[in-house]
Amino acid sequence: MARLRAANISYYTTLPFRLLQNEEFIEYEENNPKENARKLHEGEVDIAHIPITEYIAHGGYVSLDFGVAVKGRFAAISLFSYKPLRELSTIYLPPESDSAVMLLRLLLKERWNCAPHLERLPTNSSPIDYISGRKGALVIGDLALNNTGKFPFETNLSEEWAHHTRLPFVFTVWAARPENLTREIDLKINQTFHKAIAARESLALQYSDELSLPIDICSEHITKMIRYYFDAESLEGMKLFFQKAYKCGLTPKGLYRKACYSVSSGKHGHISQRRSISEILSDTVEGKPISIAEGIRIGKEAELSDLALAADSIRQKIFNTRTLSYAVKIESSDLTNYRKLDQALSKISSMDIDTLEIKLKNPPYDALDLYENFLNRIRKRFGGEIQMLSPVDLISLSTATGKPLYEISGRLIAAGLQRISDEGGEILVDSLRKERGILQCTSVEWIDAVRTFHKKGGKSSCCLKVEIGEGLEEWLLHLYKLRSLQNETNGFTAFSLLFGTGWDLVKLNALKVKLTMVCRLFLNNIPNVQETSMIEDPVMGILNLQFGANNVKIDLNKYNAS
Repeated sequence: MARLRAANISYYTTLPFRLLQNEEFIEYEENNPKENARKLHEGEVDIAHIPITEYIAHGGYVSLDFGVAVKGRFAAISLFSYKPLRELSTIYLPPESDSAVMLLRLLLKERWNCAPHLERLPTNSSPIDYISGRKGALVIGDLALNNTGKFPFETNLSEEWAHHTRLPFVFTVWAARPENLTREIDLKINQTFHKAIAARESLALQYSDELSLPIDICSEHITKMIRYYFDAESLEGMKLFFQKAYKCGLTPKGLYRKACYSVSSGKHGHISQRRSISEILSDTVEGKPISIAEGIRIGKEAELSDLALAADSIRQKIFNTRTLSYAVKIESSDLTNYRKLDQALSKISSMDIDTLEIKLKNPPYDALDLYENFLNRIRKRFGGEIQMLSPVDLISLSTATGKPLYEISGRLIAAGLQRISDEGGEILVDSLRKERGILQCTSVEWIDAVRTFHKKGGKSSCCLKVEIGEGLEEWLLHLYKLRSLQNETNGFTAFSLLFGTGWDLVKLNALKVKLTMVCRLFLNNIPNVQETSMIEDPVMGILNLQFGANNVKIDLNKYNAS
């Protein structure tokens, strides 16, 4: 039997599941919750301990009935602050998990009826460092346990949920793709987990040095507070969260599926709990998110006419008419050659354009002031939007200057930069990035750079570039990351669909039409879907404008300012 790749969460509170590493049939690793979800989504592991929100977001997994459920106080998920919750202006959110964040959003709306500004922190940030005055932070995992009792105000989320519902809250779940499980594997994992739960008191003592807390407190969390196996009450609490989060538009409609197996083969059976295509399409039109699995289904199963009607309904809700966006590009290889820059700006001064796109050739990354001076000069001569640099460039500037991304972004925006390009974000599935040779940064680093730029007030577009040999699931995973980031920042103004080379023309045109509609439906929180083939193929462009796209971008000219 091939070894099963399993990813556990690297927190003290999940230590009973570490017994998996002793099993010969398991290839074991530990990561933060968000990274576990990414690895499961992208096929880098076979089973993983993931946030319950990521389980909902994918929509195609089965559960092993194990995870972390809590009824009442649980110090590993706490909101720390120097002021009472209702006096907070900002709450900083941890980068490594979404379940606690979604629970916070739900409680703010349903229980506390207040709306402080919520801000996701960059990867590897410590929320503790951001707490001051009227700014609090949601802290999870070992960091939360180690800081219990150190702040004047602590709001315990699972305790508040229990007061609100009288039920446990399920934070994480062990999930798997159905095809990765057999009855034999499931039985072995269940035996290991039940054995671990029985031995959790000794495990709590064995690993207590991982926390700066008394041994009895460590033991209490592991032995009394956490339900590692989902009993009926835990499942009821999970179901209620699914309902509330869906009703509030925070998550797709959640369906909990247990692993079940064919009597004859012992392999996983067919998943029967599925919504109809019409229900899924109805949700997209109403502005609700759908799961990755549901996005795949509408791409494969929905009638073209139904897709078209739903996609255009979304377009009409956002825009009554279709629009044109005019852009001019200036290329420059010398940020100090103002004479050439002024000549190029003079040529476009009489044009009615929306965006000036600056393309830099081999830009220097160790002198931020050159960019500021360059942008200031453009701003004095041009009144429209200025687009320059990419998320990859921002990362390179940060690395070369030693300055954090938020400072780089803030200074460039103050100098006049309003938009960055989508370069480097053509696909946000890391295995495909490697295959395509996109090696400048990981998907997480690209997203962090865009998030920071958006948080500082900048805008950008986003895209999906489709290549031969890939499939709907990879493309939907990419779209899911874009949609999630847009939910946080609202900084994407437009999305465009691009295609690589080598496609059969007939297949390409059919895919363009259908995929444009799927993208419009899945990305129902991004306002513009741009049609990029109008000049090269007017017929295809007109078709796409009928089926979800609403904006045509036209590049008028290209000027050299070197």
